[in-house]
Amino acid sequence: MTHLHRTASPTPLSFETLVETYQHRVYSICYKFLKNAQDAEDVSQEVFVDIYRNFDQFRGDAALSTWVYRIAVNRCMDHLRTQKRKKRNAFAFFNKENSELERLSPPTEFHPHAQLEQKEKETLLGQAIEKLPERQRVAFTLAKIDGMKQDDVAQIMNTTVASVESLLIRAKNKLKDELSGYFK
Repeated sequence: MTHLHRTASPTPLSFETLVETYQHRVYSICYKFLKNAQDAEDVSQEVFVDIYRNFDQFRGDAALSTWVYRIAVNRCMDHLRTQKRKKRNAFAFFNKENSELERLSPPTEFHPHAQLEQKEKETLLGQAIEKLPERQRVAFTLAKIDGMKQDDVAQIMNTTVASVESLLIRAKNKLKDELSGYFK
């Protein structure tokens, strides 16, 4: 992305290149946080609108990808907060289909009982992750589910690597406590 200057708005051609470069990763991040394809698509579009409108605010302190992913994570957190308020105010029912974790690998051919057991484990893990405090959930999702390096997670979360390490340790301990009755 060397043709994108951080002090100028991107040209239509350079913005198109930016979208092509980051659209799949942004969607993936959004889907992992929102667990709903339509919401992930909508929020992904909002992320790129934000990038276009606020491109002059990109300081270049971190990599462009880090700035893009930070916007994506912040947009997802905003969306989740809005959804939580709507659910609380409207007494919406929990839609189990939207809460299941995306499969991290393609399904393999094995016994249906084992497939059901794996799906139950993923559902339990997804529910346990959702119970984590927001910052722990963000750090855990980016580092352990998306496989990002801790220094990248720290930049996205605008914190230190030590803070990310602490958040991950606390998240793992809470998940271990939450899931200890299910996995022995």
